[in-house]
Amino acid sequence: MTRGPVTPVVRPGPRVPGPELLGGLVALSVVAILTITLAWPLETGGPAAPGATASPTAPPSIQPTPSAVVDPAIADLLIIVNRRLIRIGESLSQELARDPLRTTDVSTAIRELNGIARYGGEALDALGPDPAAQAFAERLGQVYASLREEATLTLGASVTNVTAYRRGAERLVEMLEALPPLQDELATLKVSRPTGLASTSPGPTPVPTTGATPVSTASADVAPSPGSSPRPVPGGPSQLVNGGFEDGVGTPWALQLAPGASATIEQDRVTFATGPAAARIDVSAGTPAFSGISLQQRGLRIQAGARFTFAIALRSEAARDVRIRIASHTGETYVARVAAASQTWSVTQFTFAAPISDDDAVLEIDVGRSDVTIWLDDVHLGAAALLTQP
Repeated sequence: MTRGPVTPVVRPGPRVPGPELLGGLVALSVVAILTITLAWPLETGGPAAPGATASPTAPPSIQPTPSAVVDPAIADLLIIVNRRLIRIGESLSQELARDPLRTTDVSTAIRELNGIARYGGEALDALGPDPAAQAFAERLGQVYASLREEATLTLGASVTNVTAYRRGAERLVEMLEALPPLQDELATLKVSRPTGLASTSPGPTPVPTTGATPVSTASADVAPSPGSSPRPVPGGPSQLVNGGFEDGVGTPWALQLAPGASATIEQDRVTFATGPAAARIDVSAGTPAFSGISLQQRGLRIQAGARFTFAIALRSEAARDVRIRIASHTGETYVARVAAASQTWSVTQFTFAAPISDDDAVLEIDVGRSDVTIWLDDVHLGAAALLTQP
C-alpha cells in the first residue's frame, strides 16, 4: 500500500521562543529530513519503501537543501557500478597470476564486466544537465566505451586462444586503473553546488525518469483481472522456449538486475493474455536505464539478411514503457524497439531483417526506468514468412 509523507501540523507558539517551540522545530526538521531520505530509493543509506514519495513543498521554517552539480542518486548508482568493475579487475588480476590461465573463468568475468559497463554508460545520461556533470559523464563514458570495446574484442576469440584472453584481460586491468580517481571526483561532485547557486535554491530532485511513467498507487496484492489480446499473437514455429510461461519463469528465462535494481519474477495463473499463465515482474527499485532490469533468453539463431517477426503481449498496473532488444552475447544491439504497456492487454509486433548471422543471440525484455508491475505473455520470435501478419 502506497503511503504518502506525514506532514506535521505546527501550531502557533508564544511570541518569545520557549522550549516547546524549539522542540517542535527540531521534530519538524527531523520529519523533513526523513521525508527527503525516503524519496531517494537509490541512496546508499537505505532504500525507500515501494511507492514512497516526498512532500512536494518543505515547511516554511525549513531551509531547503541546495542542489548538487550531479544527481546524488545517479552518482551513488555509478559509484556502485564502478566498485563492481574494480572488483572484476581484481578478479582478472588474480586469474592472470594463475598458470595455466583459466580462460573459461576469465571469459565469465569479462562478460560480466561488459554488461555492467553498458549499464553504467546508459545511466550516465541521467547524471545531470550541469556543464560539470556533462563533462564528467563524457570522460567516464569514454572509459566505459573502451572497456566494452576491449571486452567485445576478447570475447570474440575462442576460449582455447589463451594468448588472446591473456592480452585482453591485461588490457582491461590496465583500463580499470582509471576508475579510482574518477570515483573520488564523482564523490566530490555529489556534494558540490553549481557556481553562483543561492543558498535558498531548491533541494534535490527525484531520480530522473526520462521516458518512464509514474509509480502505480494500486495495492501490490490486487492484480488486474485476466483479459484477452485484442489481436492474436503470430502463429508458426518460434525459437523461444516457454514463450507463454506455462512451464514457469525459470531457465531458459533469466531475470538480470543491475546494481541498485530490485525486482522479482513469478508465474501468474490469474492474469494472462492467453491461458493458462503469464509472467509477472514486480519492481521494487527501478533504474535510470532500461537494461537495469532485463528478462533474457539466450541461444537464439539469426541469419544475415533473413527477416524475423517478434511479438509479445503486455499489460501493466499503469502506463509504462518496455524496451525489446535483440543483441549479441557481448551486448551489441541488432534491433531495439520501445513498446507501450497499459492496464489492458495489447500485442506489440514488428518485423526486422537480421544485420548479421549469430547462433547465440540474446532476447532482452528490458523493464527498467519504472517501478510499475508488468505482465508478459505469448513472447514469440520466428521467421517472418511463417508468421500470420497482424
